[in-house]
Amino acid sequence: MTGPHWLLTTCFFAGLCLAAAAAPQPVAKASPVLVQQGEDVMIESFGARRIVRRGDTSYIGYSQSIDGKWHIRVRAFNHDTGALGEPVDISPGTDNHSIMGLVADSQGRLHCVSGGHGPLTYVRSLRGDDISHWTPPRQIATEGTYAMLMIDRKDRMYVFYRHKGSHLAMQTCPPDGDWQPTRIIGTAGSGLVFYIMGVAMGHETGQQSLHVAGHFYGDPAAYGRDWPKEAYGYRVRPWYIRSPDGGDTWQTAGGKTLDLPVSERTVDVPFDLEEPYDIPWSVDVTVDDEGRPHVFCAWSYRKPGPDLSYRGVQGAIGKLPGHLWELTWDQGEWSSKPVVTPGLAGAHLYHSAAIFAEGTLHIAVTAYPIADAGAAATQPTQLLHLWAGHGEDWQERLVAHNATFTNNWKLPDSSGVLELLWRGRAPEGGAKAAIYYTRGLATP
Repeated sequence: MTGPHWLLTTCFFAGLCLAAAAAPQPVAKASPVLVQQGEDVMIESFGARRIVRRGDTSYIGYSQSIDGKWHIRVRAFNHDTGALGEPVDISPGTDNHSIMGLVADSQGRLHCVSGGHGPLTYVRSLRGDDISHWTPPRQIATEGTYAMLMIDRKDRMYVFYRHKGSHLAMQTCPPDGDWQPTRIIGTAGSGLVFYIMGVAMGHETGQQSLHVAGHFYGDPAAYGRDWPKEAYGYRVRPWYIRSPDGGDTWQTAGGKTLDLPVSERTVDVPFDLEEPYDIPWSVDVTVDDEGRPHVFCAWSYRKPGPDLSYRGVQGAIGKLPGHLWELTWDQGEWSSKPVVTPGLAGAHLYHSAAIFAEGTLHIAVTAYPIADAGAAATQPTQLLHLWAGHGEDWQERLVAHNATFTNNWKLPDSSGVLELLWRGRAPEGGAKAAIYYTRGLATP
């Protein structure tokens, strides 16, 4: 693997130069749509897709707390009229991790899997291109968080999730069939937790490959690092695996078949540092048209906080200027290179969500400007759209101010239009948070 150390100095000076360049300009073709605001609204789970487009309508999913109870909801946005339909409750939630993934099959029926710290639940719309009626919610697993749902060209569905903290689980559902039992494909070692962050499918004409990425989280000693908890909190490390056969077998990026369950010792680790560092919920994966996986990871160094509690360390010392790296499997190794644009320079970065569409890589990333290391943001938070073709420099545009750390792309489809969902601060009026949506982000 080509490590990032030798590029850090180059990245630092490049960032200083770019910081002096013109700020990104808002050039989206459509103004953001306020999807929902309220007591609390969420689009957690990062790589789980929540926008599905069918013809002139996009279906948008999210979870919402109303009077202390969580609801899984869907709204329809009509592109011809610009009208946003009323929310439709499709399933109960459990807590603020009641995360949902939404897909459509070839008949236009919508499928949703959701789960917080409790059962994994499945529902399906009864008719194609219609969200008014759904099947009753049905438990398909006893427990699962961070549910990531995908569907292939033959209408076979796949869901990946964290099971009981230390396990990586998957289930499959054949077209018009039933969900198969939980299958444990990964188990983290003692003192570690599995986090699943992103999923993607390959572009093969036959069986589409599956790509899964995330990070391990836990006691630094579990990695053999002498980092006292009271000084550095926890340690994270990204991972990646792939399957060429619908999840029956799993491999490294180089094609080595892995014994199941995979572990932190056997998976690909495309990025790591000896020094204490933090990944603020920011690992995602996409696959280009040549079959190469691209893992994107936003990270920052950590500084000791000896007077802070364990949770205090987590909440405070990660808020340092960040770096965004593109990690690509190419010609038999992981290559690492920084993503550098003016809007990223000197900002703390959250959640680099990625897709590949029509020969171009796209990233949505939240950037918190920081005046001094560890200081609070002094300017509005920026949601940035970054894009680059093969071998090209990264370009950027400003999508919105005052975003928070979760954002979500629609997967590319025949419309050729990029669509983006994010959580941000609510408009004036006392609501805690809001969900926003925009479309028309095609590159110039």
